Amino acid sequence: TKYLFGSDERARVYLTNALEPWIRNPAFPELEALAHEAAAVNEIKHYRRFTVVIGNPPYSNFGQLNRIPFILGLLDDYKRGLDEKKINLDDDFIKFVRFSQYLLDRTGSGVFGMITNNAFFDGPTHRRMRESLLTSFGTVRAINLHGSLKKNETAPDGSKDENVFDITVGVGISIYAKTIQKAGGLASDLYGTRTSKYEWLTNCESLDFRQLSLASPEFYFVPKDFSLAVEYRSSPSIPEVFQLGISGIKTHRDELLIDYSREQLVKRFEEIARNSNLETLREQFRIEDTAYWTLANAKRHILEASVQSKVFRYFYRPFDYRHIFYEPNIIERGDARWNVMQHMLHPNLAFICTRQTNPGDFTEILVSNALVDKRALASFTGEARGYPLYIYDEALSFKLGKGDIGAYESPTCRPNLSTAFLKSLAARLQISQERQHDLPAGLTPEDIFHYIYATFHSPAYRNRYAEFLKTDFPRLPLTGDLDLFRALARLGGELVALHLLESPTLDQPMTELVGNRNPEVEKPTWSKDTVWVDKRQTTGFQGVPEAVWNFHIGGYQVCHKWLKDRKGRTLSDDDIAHYHKVVVALNETIRLMQEIDAVIDEHGGWPGAFVLNSGEQA
Repeated sequence: TKYLFGSDERARVYLTNALEPWIRNPAFPELEALAHEAAAVNEIKHYRRFTVVIGNPPYSNFGQLNRIPFILGLLDDYKRGLDEKKINLDDDFIKFVRFSQYLLDRTGSGVFGMITNNAFFDGPTHRRMRESLLTSFGTVRAINLHGSLKKNETAPDGSKDENVFDITVGVGISIYAKTIQKAGGLASDLYGTRTSKYEWLTNCESLDFRQLSLASPEFYFVPKDFSLAVEYRSSPSIPEVFQLGISGIKTHRDELLIDYSREQLVKRFEEIARNSNLETLREQFRIEDTAYWTLANAKRHILEASVQSKVFRYFYRPFDYRHIFYEPNIIERGDARWNVMQHMLHPNLAFICTRQTNPGDFTEILVSNALVDKRALASFTGEARGYPLYIYDEALSFKLGKGDIGAYESPTCRPNLSTAFLKSLAARLQISQERQHDLPAGLTPEDIFHYIYATFHSPAYRNRYAEFLKTDFPRLPLTGDLDLFRALARLGGELVALHLLESPTLDQPMTELVGNRNPEVEKPTWSKDTVWVDKRQTTGFQGVPEAVWNFHIGGYQVCHKWLKDRKGRTLSDDDIAHYHKVVVALNETIRLMQEIDAVIDEHGGWPGAFVLNSGEQA
């Protein structure tokens, strides 16, 4: 800039890792320039105070490169009292936010602004972070730039939404000021193309800011409508309904441990067990060792058990069952989820949901009768959590049979429903509890499971509580009307049978395959009530309504996802028959969801159908 300094004073710009603290009696490297720089910035860190902090911190997950005791100690303030089983608050951008807060708390005044990952604006595990920031700063401005590729975000009008950077996570700008009078929080949203966002940001006065409620205990930095909060939170959440539940299995090696074919998977692991040349195996099956997992150690556990006894049916994606080699000792970091998933190796049902939903409608509900994958409902966000209907008391014990899970011994089991929930349900329905397992008299565990499943498939429920379903587990309204309970249980039973592909309704296909009788999947598209599997649109499944083609479960458009995952494969007769059934199942699901709302309306609608005679809300 051709500025001329009036003295020998250096430009006060320093090269340093800001997260590293002042060091008493530091030992500097022998390189003179770096030694002078380190000495200079060390003095600045100790003796100077700052009133303005700005930045665009790194977007690295879990902060593996900055395990600095100083900043990790400060992060404890964001984790204290969360009561969460899994806390992901070690990202580098969170460390820099906490560091900026620390600097200005020391000064007692000032402002800071950063452009970061926007996950902390409304993430459930970030609520203590938001509360801490509000304690330090009287004024907050949050501009949500959206653009998350992980969430497949679109603008409210359905148009394209782009990220302001070449990254996959959503982005946000947040600005904080220490003010004498607390001015509260304002928030704004920017959707659209990258160019349009840049244009908007050159003139921030044109942004449409809305007041934030900043209500305890969440302190959201995004606008929320909490007018139904008391009504919604009076119902038990899914973790309160079930005793045991856990996020699904994460293999870390899907290509190795999962396959469409049971026979191919058995053959693969028999080869691994038989071949003693580890380098050959690594090359043949593209196996890489990590700090947490080695082929040599895995091979030892494979040799200790019968390969066929470790291959099980696996709920991988909606309506997409595959097979998994399930040996917990070879799945790293404890991600086999054995303590809960072992119960799915017996005859069982699992209620599957997520804690957070993808943008848009709440659709993160499904059922499985097999082991569950972590990404069963969403590709990037919202881990699928499985809640078995039954808990088996005895250790897993089975004899090898012809089926996927063999011929089991007969261990005793009990419903995986909490005592408090069963007591509350019986009280609402005004019926006594049976001695065995505390079940309400006359009701089976399956009746209760089906009631839960139907209620969460109510479109009116999903619309009414949409704001709450975005950020936490779904809550289950309890009716005091036994007739309504049984009607919903009946409809829920039909849905469960459809989603497990066990309903006799599926034997009457509504589609037919046109074109090549042995189609290879190239690019699934839909037009003229036909799902085409080839680019030329000569082969496909005719008779698929547009509503079925567009139907989503979790983060997946089911009819598209199932075919997309088989790109390059030739569909077998079983594959074709399976797809016919999926179309019927989704079409019937749409019909039954409307019937569920109609039944609820007949019994008083929302929330009347879920209010006791005394007027107490369920």
